[in-house]
This record gives sequence, structure tokens and C-alpha cells, in this order.
Amino acid sequence: MLLRLEGVGRSVGARVLFSDVTLAVYAGDRIGIVGPNGAGKTSLLHIAAGDEPPDTGRVSSGRDVRVGMLRQEIDPRRGASVREEVSSVLGHLDELEREMAQLEAEMTRCGREGLELTEELAHRYDHARAAFEFGGGFARAARVERVLDGLGFAEPARARPLSSFSGGWLMRVELAKLLLSAP
Repeated sequence: MLLRLEGVGRSVGARVLFSDVTLAVYAGDRIGIVGPNGAGKTSLLHIAAGDEPPDTGRVSSGRDVRVGMLRQEIDPRRGASVREEVSSVLGHLDELEREMAQLEAEMTRCGREGLELTEELAHRYDHARAAFEFGGGFARAARVERVLDGLGFAEPARARPLSSFSGGWLMRVELAKLLLSAP
């Protein structure tokens, strides 16, 4: 099982959008959610993605399962370029890289001063490097470029600000972020 919703409900004020929704999603399932405007389809998806808690019921997912949701809106006024916006989804790798650089500097200092490298410092560095490598840190720039290429962003367009793109192209930016997050 990838995802399970049990007795999930959502209300807005006194209006009940949906109640007692129970759903299980398994690998290979294809599911459609159909209903009139205002019925709560997007709210249900936000709950399933873990972006919002349900008013009632509970949501659970399989171990190591990450639910992704293609956002329907993006703020085009942000000053970021397409490449910067898409790369932002891999920010956790930037954090790991900074941590590795700090630990490397500390290990270098220990070596320069003739101090013994502590087991704790070596362990922290090994852990950070393994997480960085496992997360695709060494190939992240190439992954970003490959996804942008696959979605039709020509090289010069990747450096342009989001504000210079239409809504359809902005949706492609969101799709690129979703693909890179590997849900």
C-alpha cells in the first residue's frame, strides 16, 4: 500500500465538503477524482499529499513513500530564474553540501594543528556524504538540466525570470520541480 485515507473529512465553516472518505492506493493504481467545482477535490488532494491535516480521519502512507502534488499556481513575480526555481526543490542537497564543507574545514584544521580526528567528526562527515551521494547530490545540476530539456526549456530560457513566462510554461516549471522531487 502506498497511501491510505481512513474516514477523512473536511468542512469549511458549517459546510461539509466531504466526510468519511476511505481510500487505499496501491502501486500501479490509477485514480481519478471527479466532482463539481467547490466539492473539495483539491482539498482532498492537499490532505492526501500531507500539505494539510484532515478535519476528521487519518492519512497514512507506506514506508519511504513520498506523495507529490502538481501545484496549480506559481507566483510569477518571484525574481528567480527557471533554473533557480526548479533547483530549489533540491535545497536539502545544498544544506548537506554546506555541512560537508564545514566538516571538511574542521578536519583540515585538525590535520594542520596535528590533532587527532575524532570518531564523532568522522562519523558526521561519513553520514553527510552518504546522504548527499544517495540523494544524487553529485549529479543534481545534470538532473535539473535533463528535466528542463525534457520539458522543452531551451538553454537561454532557463536563465530567464519566471515573470517572462506564460501560465502554461509556469506549470512546466512546477512539473519539473515535482519530477525532481521523485515522489
